[in-house]
Amino acid sequence: NQNIKEVLKQVFAVDYEENRKIIASEIYEKVDINDKYTYFVLVLATYDLGTKHEFIQKILGERGENVLKELLDQKILVKKDGRIKLRKGNDFTYDFKVMIQRIPDYLGYYRQERALKKENFLHVISEGINITALHEIQKIHASAYKQISKIISKKENRGDIPMFSMSCMDRLIESVDKK
Repeated sequence: NQNIKEVLKQVFAVDYEENRKIIASEIYEKVDINDKYTYFVLVLATYDLGTKHEFIQKILGERGENVLKELLDQKILVKKDGRIKLRKGNDFTYDFKVMIQRIPDYLGYYRQERALKKENFLHVISEGINITALHEIQKIHASAYKQISKIISKKENRGDIPMFSMSCMDRLIESVDKK
């Protein structure tokens, strides 16, 4: 019987030791986090500084503004000092299905022209490898996540550039030879 914290640490690359993530789980009964616009308004509201109304408008348009109004009316989000934040907690989901569902939406924001400015990065590599290499690659992804989290968690790095970072690797077959 592993406790939930231990299971989450194994499934998601999140630093639960520091207890920085406080899940606002009471919102599940009130909103549809599977809705793209609701999801992204909530994501923006989880930023340490919160988000600005103008960012929701620029990023999500009229539908995002409608969701914002709804979430403010339901008191899930609050406005304070010109910023919009979750009323409780600083995160809202670790639902694996929701994360997978949102990957194409995140990738829709990728712009090739920003690569020339060194403002983004994208790679896809596919190759037949052995189990040792598979484990080494997973460690690299986990290490990169920790490094990125460390940069993002520093107060001096807070700002008004909404960004995302994601990493994903997996094998293309279900069973592997453990040799």
